[in-house]
Amino acid sequence: MAESAVKFVLEKLTPFFENELELLNGSREEMVYARGELERMKVFLRIADTLEDTDEEVKVWVKQIREVAHDIEDVVDEFTLLLAHNHGDGFYGFLHKFSCCIKNIKARYRIAYQIQGINTRIKNICQGHQILLRKFRVPEQGNTWNDLRGDALLLDKSDLIGIDEPKKKLVGWLVEGGSGQKVVSLAGMGGLGKTTLAKQVYDHSQVKKHFVIHAWITVSRSFKMEEILKDMVQQLFQAIRKPAPKGLDGMTIDRLKTMIKYFLQERRYLIVLDDVRQINEWDAIKYALPTNDYGSRVMLTTRNADLAISSGIESEVIAKEQNEMWPDKVRRLSIHNTLQNVQQNRPFSQLRSLFMFGVAERPNLHTKFPNGFRLLGVLDLRGAPLTRFPIEVVNLFYLKYLSLRNTKVRTIPSFIGKLQNLETLDLKHADVTVLPAEILKLKRLRHLLVYRYGIESYAHFHSKYGFKGLEKIGALQSLQKLSFVDADQHSSGIIMHELGKLTQLTRLGIINLKTQDGEMLCSSIQNLTNLRALSIVSTEEEEIIDIHHLFRPPQFLQRIYFTGRLQTLPNWIPNLHSLVKVYLQWSRLMDDPLVFLQNLPNLVHLELLQVYEGETLCFRAGGFKKLKHLGLDKFDKLRCIQIETGAVQRVEKLSIQRCKLLEKVPLGIEHLSKLKLLEFFDMPHEFLKTIRPDERGEDYWRVKHIPEVYSTYWRDGGWEVYSLESFSEGESSPRPNNTVISSQELRTRWK
Repeated sequence: MAESAVKFVLEKLTPFFENELELLNGSREEMVYARGELERMKVFLRIADTLEDTDEEVKVWVKQIREVAHDIEDVVDEFTLLLAHNHGDGFYGFLHKFSCCIKNIKARYRIAYQIQGINTRIKNICQGHQILLRKFRVPEQGNTWNDLRGDALLLDKSDLIGIDEPKKKLVGWLVEGGSGQKVVSLAGMGGLGKTTLAKQVYDHSQVKKHFVIHAWITVSRSFKMEEILKDMVQQLFQAIRKPAPKGLDGMTIDRLKTMIKYFLQERRYLIVLDDVRQINEWDAIKYALPTNDYGSRVMLTTRNADLAISSGIESEVIAKEQNEMWPDKVRRLSIHNTLQNVQQNRPFSQLRSLFMFGVAERPNLHTKFPNGFRLLGVLDLRGAPLTRFPIEVVNLFYLKYLSLRNTKVRTIPSFIGKLQNLETLDLKHADVTVLPAEILKLKRLRHLLVYRYGIESYAHFHSKYGFKGLEKIGALQSLQKLSFVDADQHSSGIIMHELGKLTQLTRLGIINLKTQDGEMLCSSIQNLTNLRALSIVSTEEEEIIDIHHLFRPPQFLQRIYFTGRLQTLPNWIPNLHSLVKVYLQWSRLMDDPLVFLQNLPNLVHLELLQVYEGETLCFRAGGFKKLKHLGLDKFDKLRCIQIETGAVQRVEKLSIQRCKLLEKVPLGIEHLSKLKLLEFFDMPHEFLKTIRPDERGEDYWRVKHIPEVYSTYWRDGGWEVYSLESFSEGESSPRPNNTVISSQELRTRWK
């Protein structure tokens, strides 16, 4: 999108002039001219972009402006790099500085020459602009752009070529992949068929069946927020065959957002936002879309491939950049499966974003991208066969996003402190456990994600691995997400105190917390008013998590995950009305925890593992009004579960695992009309016989209304899933039913 490219470069030029940076004689005037012409062009670019896909003359003109804007950005960045060198101290530092001065003079002459060339191109573009002025007036009289984009939505499947494979991949991303909300972005230049592909996926039968609640929103060029939200409300109510609320036209933006969020909070939804051009457009909409736990998805089509990265939300990106040409001026490059398709020694002089997906070879970045790597801002090497940190990264002054997720990298070198613009360091499921002190120099770092999980049949106590905490971690004032800090060290008290300085945190994860550090941690958490998710794991099963000193908990906390012994349930938890998800593991409470949790007004997901030592568990009438997912695991003394009439009325999934003494299915489960899935994991055969669908199953009548009932066992390193009908086929144990779906698919469907 030329408009966003021009806007971005104009923002870069502002500090360039404000700081009075030293330029060669005449170059400053050249830059002033370039900025002025770009300002004038920007007025027409929004209209021009609407015609780009259908008018060849306009398309060429917009392409020329985009390239000029990119070239100016490169010139500015190159000049900034000249001023950013650290020459060192002493005699060798002096020699280095002297050598650089000579090189800089040559570089400045080269830059001045480039600026002159750019301005010559700008003058030629301005002449072409006069010819196109008549075309720019056409869309102002109506909705020409929307009408033209509508053509892509009317294409029949038979009109499309080569769409089957990407469509299959996208459908998989939407209907699979866990219970959290995810954003899927289709990114690439205009004319690549993003809207057409998205519409085919949106109308796919599997997608329609999976997402009963769905809406397609075309983000209009004028971007009137009220109209977008009203359109969304109308489509959402249409999906449930109900009229939109009265007075919609008079509602404020905040009222509309609140209505949408409330409507979607407890539903699995798919929202498509077609042609999102700028980050601020996505930011304005995303807060109306709740991050619930039902496998909801948002799909964006955009020309801005960096949008998903900059938004701070995990997403999948299809960056289609006409890879078969590999032009020198490609700025975003996505490589799938192999590096062999990348032409050797191609310069890639304007490359800014590089994504790799499923690449089998070790990426030698210097070899593949010589002289075209210095200005990179986004580098995603997830899943690459790396065992060492790529040393080439040290020279990436502009790098904002670095992902080494799912690699075998173990060590982060000290030179990472040179990446002064880094905002996201993603080391999920890498082998890193220690970070160098130089990480504290990264003042712009927003997301520091360093952890991995041990994969076994069931969750075990020491299943999370993080990184050793840094004593001065409070210096990272921009941090928003921090997981997982390993507190098992002699300076743990200092680290707990430092966490209180990170006032921008929305997500915090801590492992190996000692009892004596609990009070200091509570003191720090009280300063984290923006916190939305808190995860704490104690050092051992018997180690008490002392978090009872939290007198002013963050009021907008939505998710808590506590793994470790609790003497009692903290009295501040029942007062957190924003809580959506609660995970408690190895708490071993003597008092029934349901009494304290049942009145949480927005609780949707509750999982309890070895939490209660009692023999009876009772869900009281009127409790857990919004609960949809309930999991009970390893209640060693539990013999009876009772569900009173009017309790957990909205629950859709109930999982009971390893409760060896439980004698019957929950009494009252027959009243749960919305229950869609009942699943048992490693439960005794005597228990399962009580729900056999024959005359011997005395409690079958309690569960016969539930659409899917399964029993699952961990055997020979994998899960075996059995249907309810298979229980009547054998006396000693059920036999596999070939029609039963896999356990992984089962879990995905109902999350």
